[in-house]
Amino acid sequence: MRSSGGRQEHGREIGGQRGRLCRDAAATKHTGGPASALAPGPPAERPPLATDEKILNGLFWYFSACEKCVLAQVCKAWRRVLYQPKFWAGLTPVLHAKELYNVLPGGEKEFVNLQGFAARGFEGFCLVGVSDLDICEFIDNYALSKKGVKAMSLKRSTITDAGLEVMLEQMQGVVRLELSGCNDFTEAGLWSSLSARITSLSVSDCINVADDAIAAISQLLPNLAELSLQAYHVTDTALAYFTARQGHSTHTLRLLSCWEITNHGVVNVVHSLPNLTALSLSGCSKVTDDGVELVAENLRKLRSLDLSWCPRITDMALEYVACDLHRLEELVLDSQLCPNVGFTNFNERARKMSSPGIDGDPKPPCLPRNGLVKLPGQPNGLGHRGPEEPYGLPASSTAPCLEPSEGCQGKQATAKAMARRREPKPHPHLLTHPA
Repeated sequence: MRSSGGRQEHGREIGGQRGRLCRDAAATKHTGGPASALAPGPPAERPPLATDEKILNGLFWYFSACEKCVLAQVCKAWRRVLYQPKFWAGLTPVLHAKELYNVLPGGEKEFVNLQGFAARGFEGFCLVGVSDLDICEFIDNYALSKKGVKAMSLKRSTITDAGLEVMLEQMQGVVRLELSGCNDFTEAGLWSSLSARITSLSVSDCINVADDAIAAISQLLPNLAELSLQAYHVTDTALAYFTARQGHSTHTLRLLSCWEITNHGVVNVVHSLPNLTALSLSGCSKVTDDGVELVAENLRKLRSLDLSWCPRITDMALEYVACDLHRLEELVLDSQLCPNVGFTNFNERARKMSSPGIDGDPKPPCLPRNGLVKLPGQPNGLGHRGPEEPYGLPASSTAPCLEPSEGCQGKQATAKAMARRREPKPHPHLLTHPA
């Protein structure tokens, strides 16, 4: 039996339940739903703005690569957002030899953890001052080295023939290779290591590179699309080694400071690589106007031509370019190192071109179709760079075109002329690894 106090408490509980049922019934009658549906719930909790991933994903686009490296050290939330491949696309980490190891208390060295690079999805690396052993350690400790790395750049390194062979054998994903200032590998190393999968190769300031290196490149790289070569001992003979397959696949050739290249070498280039769209003869000091004429008559697909540091180039070479290279979009000249190119004549011809013809119609332009980028320092922007003027100019800057010469009336060509000093500049896509 229940006590009198228990019966009273039980009665109050039943009464409370009845009251709630009556209120719910009344609310359902008037609103079609329970009363609890009308009661506003507690506001949904939102993360602080500083850690809101949606906001951070939009905000971090406004920072440079170096700034992102610093921001990733603020907190785990920021690092989680920043370590997405989309924020690092097109960048290449630069790792110096001393940054590849941590010194332990006992004096021993331990290879650094590269998982942060794997999380960001880098497809290329630039290693500076490394040896064969450093490259082997990199391959063993970086999980994506075998298949995930598409581009490798070695600068001022002591890699030997054996190290180069091991690297390209182990790193099967590499299709773009750059060797700069590596003086310990030889031409035999190129013969033993180059793979047909490589489509882009750059070799510069490597003292053991000569004609036989070009023979190895031409024989072992049938799918080569881009070749950049700075070698002081390459002669005209080497440029005849390119095969018919490269004639179809190679679209970019840069011969930088190849002092032994003459007009005979240019003949070999235009016959071996007829489908070039970009050609640089920068620093090929023995090339003359006749070589430029060969280029203009045979490489009609050219869109970019670099004739800087060519002291034997004169105004006549520009006539050949204007008459025959109808698709040209970029013409690189350096007025300080091409002293025979008369930019004053450019201005005089431009003024003549701007005047109407005999019948009142403007004369047909020869240069340019899309407009020249001005060369600062002279009237109308043509000539030498001033002592305090910037190197670059906006692409919207335009200058009047040349007067057409006899035999090229009515023909049109495009060109952008840019004055440049060939001095080392930081690569815009190289990202320095933070200490």
